[in-house]
Amino acid sequence: MRHMPSKTSSHTDALNNSLQALQELINNAEKSLCHAKNLIGHLAPKLPKKSALLEEEASGHVYKHGVDQVIEGVFDGQCMIGADKKTYPVPANYASKSKIVEGSKLKCTIKGDGSLQYKIIKEGAFITSTGTIIRDGDHFIVVSQDGMYQLLPASVTYIQAKVGDRVAIRIPKSDKPSYATIEARIPAEVGLAVA
Repeated sequence: MRHMPSKTSSHTDALNNSLQALQELINNAEKSLCHAKNLIGHLAPKLPKKSALLEEEASGHVYKHGVDQVIEGVFDGQCMIGADKKTYPVPANYASKSKIVEGSKLKCTIKGDGSLQYKIIKEGAFITSTGTIIRDGDHFIVVSQDGMYQLLPASVTYIQAKVGDRVAIRIPKSDKPSYATIEARIPAEVGLAVA
């Protein structure tokens, strides 16, 4: 007479098999994550640095307008490099909402009360592309078929994006751009090919 396995033992075997399969999935995910982090470590130092050409392009005027002082300059992805070769902070929210492209010409008006007001004089030339948002420490980066570019954190939060989201971006046509500008988050259901 053959011994029939009990329901309890077959349930335990199934549970053990499921747990073993889950452990293998976790191990594979950890290996993939480790590989991805190593890849970022190798690629991140190769991100383009701010171009010295931006400083050369920071031509324009510096003049008084009543009690206000006006400085023209070029946007470097985060700040404006003025014609006076000084750096002026551009509010990240303004840069994100206005979708200012690195290399754009700006005008900064320093009001009598010390506040700064920016205006785009001439938008920098750019190409459009798509990419995926990743994170490297405190920095957001977009990986596209055209390269890897830094993103302003405010532009990521402004469109309510997160790591792994696909985005439409503007990539400056300037020499070795450092930053891309986000146009919009691409809904997952659109199904564009991954860069």
